[in-house]
Amino acid sequence: MPHVPGASERLHRGHVRRDRVRSVVLVALVSCANIARADRASDAREHYQNATAHFAVGEFAEAAVEFQAAFKLKPGPALLFNAAQAYRLAENLPKALILYKNYLQLFPDESNIPEVRSQIAKLQETLAAAPKSPQPPQQRHDEPPPPVYSGRLGADGRVTVSVPCAYLVVVSPGCETKIADFTNIQVNLTNG
Repeated sequence: MPHVPGASERLHRGHVRRDRVRSVVLVALVSCANIARADRASDAREHYQNATAHFAVGEFAEAAVEFQAAFKLKPGPALLFNAAQAYRLAENLPKALILYKNYLQLFPDESNIPEVRSQIAKLQETLAAAPKSPQPPQQRHDEPPPPVYSGRLGADGRVTVSVPCAYLVVVSPGCETKIADFTNIQVNLTNG
């Protein structure tokens, strides 16, 4: 007579199968996490190499952006410090100051902290002494916004510019300008 598993034996096999499935899923998740970490590290390395190349040829603003991108993927003190240095050399002093201050907060035990404090003091002094840039004039609320123009070059060499408020401006290669108002008033202007 064939052996028929009892309830406890079937239950045990179910637990074993479930445990195997859990193990396989866990291994898959860990593998995916490791692959993602490797991709992030590879991307960070690429940003670092781009940053170093930009820095070497004096493209400090571009270097700063690349150092910052590398730091976001793989935070480390050297990347943040290099981003601050690059922003300072690119003369983006407010951004450099922010990054130096963040460096102090995030990496207070690094050996270059005295240099970072010195850079912060110099930047604060420079920014305090800099003349304040005048604020752009505020647009009055009772004035319409400035017009926005767009245009296109036709096959005949004429430039058509669309102007808000139902006007059409056409400039021909011979400098003849025609303005048409769609309220049935037409004005022709000729550049003499």
